[in-house]
Amino acid sequence: MRTTFIPVLQHTHTNLPQIRSLLTSCPSPYGGLIITSQRAVEAFHAALSSLPGGSSSASEFLACTVVYTVGPATSAAVENLGFRGSNVYGSECGTGIALAALILAHCSARTKPLLFCNSAARGEFIPAALAGKVALEELVVYETRVEDGFAKAFADAVGEHSDGTCWVVVFSPTGVEKAIEIVRETQQGSKTHWAAIGPTTESQLVGLGRKPEVVAARPSPEGLWRAIAGFVEKEAR
Repeated sequence: MRTTFIPVLQHTHTNLPQIRSLLTSCPSPYGGLIITSQRAVEAFHAALSSLPGGSSSASEFLACTVVYTVGPATSAAVENLGFRGSNVYGSECGTGIALAALILAHCSARTKPLLFCNSAARGEFIPAALAGKVALEELVVYETRVEDGFAKAFADAVGEHSDGTCWVVVFSPTGVEKAIEIVRETQQGSKTHWAAIGPTTESQLVGLGRKPEVVAARPSPEGLWRAIAGFVEKEAR
């Protein structure tokens, strides 16, 4: 199976001064952070990199702050920022729904709010699940838009598979509408299978009239491959 990677998104960090202020606030006004994407991790890295070397307040913040994440990759990236591993939770959570359940179990007696660091396009699962149960504030730490050359690159890739079936793997809701439009315009709809990295991208596809053939049980390359391989094996029987 030949794989073609097409960049879909461009990311821009936002509110870096607020992140720097947060990193140097001790004690923190928050009971913990929710960081569910690599882009949010990168925003924190940018803010940390702009602080004076050896900032004692930032070191203290990293050492004592609880962070909730989704999946092993984001958990590892958060730890690489300097957060203490014993304070990082969620590596076993494959979805925002699972993470929300973990947070509810941890935070029943917590009085300080959690800070959800995300993008303006974040999903509704976590805020909805925590509403009225855990105090939550949000900070947009990155903005996302579709790459200027995505439409042409995707159309060219779909065209290369005009004589057979291809899989479109969706990692983010952004760009999904354009991708579906291109597949329909090239009349490859019956030959194209869709795979979603998780429930947020699945919901976006369903909302646009295209239910994916598979959804990864865990948001990882391995999870996606197992889902696709299982589908192909079942279809071949």
